[in-house]
Amino acid sequence: MNEELKRLYDAFKDPAVGIPYAYNIFPTDSGCPSFPYVTAFVTDGQGFQADDGNYHDVMNISLVLFTKDKNPTVEDTVRSVLKSLELPYTWTENYSPDERMYAITYQFTMNA
Repeated sequence: MNEELKRLYDAFKDPAVGIPYAYNIFPTDSGCPSFPYVTAFVTDGQGFQADDGNYHDVMNISLVLFTKDKNPTVEDTVRSVLKSLELPYTWTENYSPDERMYAITYQFTMNA
């Protein structure tokens, strides 16, 4: 696992955070946890090119917080984790009436 992705994983696995975390999806054998939970995945990457090669690579990450109800306390916890990792982020919020859940997507960049 990439060092930066491991850093994100470790931050959410801290018992003080208390929000289940998985990369992309939760394993099918364990099933999806109850709300709230987060998933993260690499959406794409970019390379800064110099001297006919990639000098520095970055990856764009989407981290999605799933909640049953609007929950500002849990949202603050996610933001605190991202701030503690010094990851500037943007976010969007969606509600899925079919699944009756909120999905708040935080987007940020990490070193690849």
